[in-house]
Amino acid sequence: MNTFNQEIVGHLFEFWSEIGNQGGFTKTGQGYTSTLAPSNSWPSKVFITDSSITDFEYIQRSMQIGILPNSLSIGEDEKQIEKLKLNGFKETSRVKAMCLSSDQDHPHGLPDDIVVVSSSKHALEFATVASKAFGYTIHPGTINALLGHQQFHLYLGVHLGIYASCGMVYFDGDGNSGIHMIGVLPIYRGLGLGKRLTQALLSKAEASRTKKVFLVASKLGEPIYAKLGFETHGSLVSFSV
Repeated sequence: MNTFNQEIVGHLFEFWSEIGNQGGFTKTGQGYTSTLAPSNSWPSKVFITDSSITDFEYIQRSMQIGILPNSLSIGEDEKQIEKLKLNGFKETSRVKAMCLSSDQDHPHGLPDDIVVVSSSKHALEFATVASKAFGYTIHPGTINALLGHQQFHLYLGVHLGIYASCGMVYFDGDGNSGIHMIGVLPIYRGLGLGKRLTQALLSKAEASRTKKVFLVASKLGEPIYAKLGFETHGSLVSFSV
């Protein structure tokens, strides 16, 4: 695993863990951390923090019987990936780990059609838009628990008077930031709403003088973010049992 991949994956693990801390559902074990959100919603994950001491047989059994979420993520470590596959874990996805140096130039300020998520009503709207955009459940309580937390900044995009897009910035403990949960309702895709929201999130990250901006992207999303200056550094790999 290269250094940038470690940084990006480490940021993402911290992001998930802090969401769980705010919602009261983060747990730590031997070489791993897990987040089990309400009704097994996002972000229900197991992520490996130290593979040298992790008992993968225990994790596998716990995932099978529902003690741990049935989704395990690691950085791009091919030896570890092969070991997991040999032990019965099934690879379910690879998303691209991407990084942007914060000296890029993006428009500053928040456009009028992008609003700050600042109330329980907004949190419900964010969870609704995100769930429809990504095709899995985001519990409103998970989002509501992040309101007012200085590390999380959540936004909704408005189109024709409708909340049509969502996204958030997370500021980690290493002076970096990440842009996450960038989604657009299916009926409004292809209108540039995702790019507009992404630029607003980048503006917020850069205004806070973070050293680097991280994200993870699908294969289809990778070229879109590359045009904004992001570079790919391996993948985040997920497994189930």
